[in-house]
Amino acid sequence: MDIEKISLIAQAISFEFEDMIADKNKKELFISIFNKYLNDVDPGITTDPYDAIIALGKKNPAGFDNMVKELKEKNLISL
Repeated sequence: MDIEKISLIAQAISFEFEDMIADKNKKELFISIFNKYLNDVDPGITTDPYDAIIALGKKNPAGFDNMVKELKEKNLISL
């Protein structure tokens, strides 16, 4: 997957996360999925999720695809 597509998906995920921040249950789901997939590329997730998602897409495309799939399955994003 090219960087442009990764960036667009990362942006969509970031926007959905920001939109769901007030919903405690969905926020916790997002955070657990972010911890599962993003911790390897950004331990402790110290950067903005957008940047960590891009790093995941570059370094671990299969992990990126799995994270997107899991977010879709849990109805957290609609890409």
